[in-house]
Amino acid sequence: MDGSGEILTIFIGQAGTQLANACWELFCLEHGVSPNGCLRQGYYPTDPTMCAFFSESQVRKLTPRTMIIDLEPSVIDEIKTGDYKQLFSPDSLITGKQDASNNYARGYYTIGREAIPLVLSRISKMWEACSKPVGFIVFRSISGGTGSGFASLLLQQLSADYPKTITLDFVIYPSPNISAVIVEPYNALFSTHSSLDHVDCSFLVDNEALYNICASNLDVNDPTFTNLNRLLAQITSSVTASMRFESAVNVSLQELQTNLVPYPRIHFSLTTYAPLISPRRGLYAEITTQRITNDCFVPSNQMLSIDPRIGAYTSCCLLYRGDVSANDVNRTIASLKGAKSIRFVTWSPTGFKVGINYQPTTTVPGGDLAKSNRTVVMISNNTAMRHRWSMLTRKYDLMYQKRAFFHHYIGEGMEEDFFKEAREDMMTLINDYKEIEKGEEESVIARDKKESREDKRTASGRLAGTNGYNTSDRVILTFTVTFGTDIQTIDKESRTFRSEPVDTCMFHTIEQAYNKIRPCCIRMLIGGAVSYVAGKQAVRTVYWRTASNGRLLKTAKTCMFQGPPKPAPSSTSAFEGQSHMDPIPKDIFNHRN
Repeated sequence: MDGSGEILTIFIGQAGTQLANACWELFCLEHGVSPNGCLRQGYYPTDPTMCAFFSESQVRKLTPRTMIIDLEPSVIDEIKTGDYKQLFSPDSLITGKQDASNNYARGYYTIGREAIPLVLSRISKMWEACSKPVGFIVFRSISGGTGSGFASLLLQQLSADYPKTITLDFVIYPSPNISAVIVEPYNALFSTHSSLDHVDCSFLVDNEALYNICASNLDVNDPTFTNLNRLLAQITSSVTASMRFESAVNVSLQELQTNLVPYPRIHFSLTTYAPLISPRRGLYAEITTQRITNDCFVPSNQMLSIDPRIGAYTSCCLLYRGDVSANDVNRTIASLKGAKSIRFVTWSPTGFKVGINYQPTTTVPGGDLAKSNRTVVMISNNTAMRHRWSMLTRKYDLMYQKRAFFHHYIGEGMEEDFFKEAREDMMTLINDYKEIEKGEEESVIARDKKESREDKRTASGRLAGTNGYNTSDRVILTFTVTFGTDIQTIDKESRTFRSEPVDTCMFHTIEQAYNKIRPCCIRMLIGGAVSYVAGKQAVRTVYWRTASNGRLLKTAKTCMFQGPPKPAPSSTSAFEGQSHMDPIPKDIFNHRN
């Protein structure tokens, strides 16, 4: 950014308000601003980009360009009585009288609609005070009612009132295995659906990944929300550094959106920060440009619980700070490309955007991160994101099928059709990501053809003479799920079974026609059971199992169909590798989609 544009930050809900404390604490340290808004001794507002986040009054008092909003007052009251109570303008702190009760519908339809006029009025006033406003950065969690419902309503209004501005969305997403809100699958899915077309780029993090980083990398045994928020504040600081300080290679809001988002709906990004080391380890660590860049591609350093190696990168933005030279960065990226350890989609072979800011990272005194002379934050777009949507959809389905907590949402004015509409939009989003990866997947299939043919020869040799069936022209695999049926036809030139389950313990029905049966190789199949159906057809109910991080567990052996089964007890396994799986649940045979 050229220093003449201002950015408005908006923190929403309890999580957003607590994150605001951490972010502005760090921003004030970086710019030499005291808690009362005055510049510290020895600091001068010489950097023209400082006005991007702060406005200066006639008495030379600096005030953040921010709005902090919550529908209930208790958390914002802590700011009003805390160390930074004199920093914020009273107009920047907006509270309601009652909370959204962890209910998206309450935040969107009822309580939120009562608060939205005042919020829009305050934002408009702050916007008009800017000489050249360029966009918004919104911070929220979508597990609760305010961050999901009210934030979605606000984003829709901002999109309508300020159509030519950039809106970035920092989202604390539901964790795979940690949940403080029972109905967060509802809230998260509704919010994703409602705000999908009103955000230019989203950065997703989850508390589970942050807890793991604090415990394993930062030596914090019992991390609190303060620890997590300060880590997120460092990421926010690095992402916005070139918007607040003069940089060798600037990266503006527009450039982030342009380089990270290949298509409007594919705008969900992963973030990684390096080095993630404690102050004690930082005394001895050798921190080079090559090392911190490589650390960004380590799955355990991701701020979202997802393994990017199961997908393909569409884009990657590396934002360096401190003592980093362009030559070192060029050599590092060249080595990454040469090693070919990072998979990009075939239509985006280069995929790297680089920003360099010579302003070193500032750490909070007594904080968890080691002070380093060079750091990097990576923002990337990866097709593996669809696995998080699938995980969320599965949890949503489990509740929606039973209409659990249904009345809480209907009672606040939500229509029942919205449940189906949001679910269908999520499936469309998953399919959008599949289409993005389609070119890459086709190339993988082509690469595996030779191996697939060898597998088939092995299978034919092992089973020759046992059944005497001829080779069929095609095998039809039907996957029946709650909201639709996807029929995938695999011709005889490519019989490798590549489809993955939605998530842990989702069941699919596989129907295979037996007009001219042949052995069919199926990979990545964990286990299953056989039941005989009259006629020349067999139906197998297949049990999938996935690891906690979403990666599919693979059997050590190739599982085989061996022709039409003979009548047998339903507990008989039709697959090899039975010793590599957990016992099949007893109710698997009674499952009906």
